[in-house]
Amino acid sequence: MIRLSMFIAVLMFGLVSSPLRAAEPPVTAVCFSPDQKQLIVGSQAGVQVLDRPSRKLSRRLETKLRHVHAIAFNAKGDRLLLAGGAPAERGAVQLLTWPQCKPVYHATLHHDLIHDVAWNTKGTQFLTASADHTVHVIDAKTGKPVRTFTGHSEAVLAVGLLNDGKTAVSVGVDQVLHVWDVSEGKPIRRRHNHTDTITCVALKPGDAPLPMIATGSLDRTVRFWQPTIGRLVKFVRLPSAVLCLTWSSDGHTLFVGCRDGGLYEIDAQRLKHSRKVLVKNGWIYSVDAGELAGVVVGASNGVIKSWRNAKP
Repeated sequence: MIRLSMFIAVLMFGLVSSPLRAAEPPVTAVCFSPDQKQLIVGSQAGVQVLDRPSRKLSRRLETKLRHVHAIAFNAKGDRLLLAGGAPAERGAVQLLTWPQCKPVYHATLHHDLIHDVAWNTKGTQFLTASADHTVHVIDAKTGKPVRTFTGHSEAVLAVGLLNDGKTAVSVGVDQVLHVWDVSEGKPIRRRHNHTDTITCVALKPGDAPLPMIATGSLDRTVRFWQPTIGRLVKFVRLPSAVLCLTWSSDGHTLFVGCRDGGLYEIDAQRLKHSRKVLVKNGWIYSVDAGELAGVVVGASNGVIKSWRNAKP
């Protein structure tokens, strides 16, 4: 099993850079604005707001976060949440108004990095997934923890919240999918089907009677689950370790970013890998998709690439 220190070192610094100049840090978070006219980009170099499609710099956001691992808007689109921190020191969030980008609060919540966040549909709470092995439920108004999920034996790398607001899922280095009762903070079930670190999780859009999530892993698989009944529906094997994934807005397609620099497209109806688009700039660390804006990925050396209905 990959230990936390080794995982962070490999994920963040295991890239070959030119001896002639320092490489730009990986783009570890990308997120379209609610109107999809702008792109918010996070890395160790800070947080930038870029106009699209030109990708011209619109503004830089002031942040105390040394690392930025997650960027997320609430459902209303008037709050922007940044998350990250400093490895082995603290995990913190910063909440801003949108589009004014005025600070609401900065809160230190964990003893190690926050790798991921997830809002509830009402915008009253969000979840934080941390390398300190815990998940917090946070009151969005005050920035204070309401309850904590404990049960992971290693770093928690991703978290998701179902539309019912009652059920959460979390994954990480311990290779286990954890399903939680949000109101009680108690585990509902655990699934051990992955055989390596689970790096990411995403909820399929829509209001199906049985919600579906997708998880991606260093074991080179994407697995599709119905977490409310604990069912593994199917898995798709890819040629490379999975680092990030996101659904199309209609839920028909899953876009998967991998360590080989490939953006893979999975047909969610047939649950079958359909095609790949090469990025050719190292690992893909972050991905987002919008109905109007297409797909954007953040990769090694500060690379940002967009893709829309292109053939591989």
